[in-house]
Amino acid sequence: MGRVAMNTPPYSPLVRRHFSGSEGVGRFEAGIPGVAQGCAGSREQGVAVQFQCRVEGERILEARFLAWGCPHSIAGASWLAEKLAGMGLAEAAGITGLEVSAALDVPADKLGSILILEDALGACLENARQRRYLTE
Repeated sequence: MGRVAMNTPPYSPLVRRHFSGSEGVGRFEAGIPGVAQGCAGSREQGVAVQFQCRVEGERILEARFLAWGCPHSIAGASWLAEKLAGMGLAEAAGITGLEVSAALDVPADKLGSILILEDALGACLENARQRRYLTE
């Protein structure tokens, strides 16, 4: 995988921090109870994201992600995974792509990538609300 110059103007300090040291990257081990998953995008579209949330009752205990795409999308997934820990499902459902975009100072031409994050998170949260977990 090639390196991306993270000192160029399009990347905010928060994007650089989350891209360089992504929080929550990875998947939960098989067999852990209460793990919901949601995916959106594709490599062909330029962004693919998978979120996993470990849920107990109505609370997210921890979130993980796998992402393929630009630094903004990877940093956004990392920012979301960090933010989701300890949050209630209803509160998490209120997070929008515009909130992620504003927090990370994402340029308007990258908003489509951030909206794919919103879709993946939405699918994960819907699976959590419906108690459709990967394993029990």
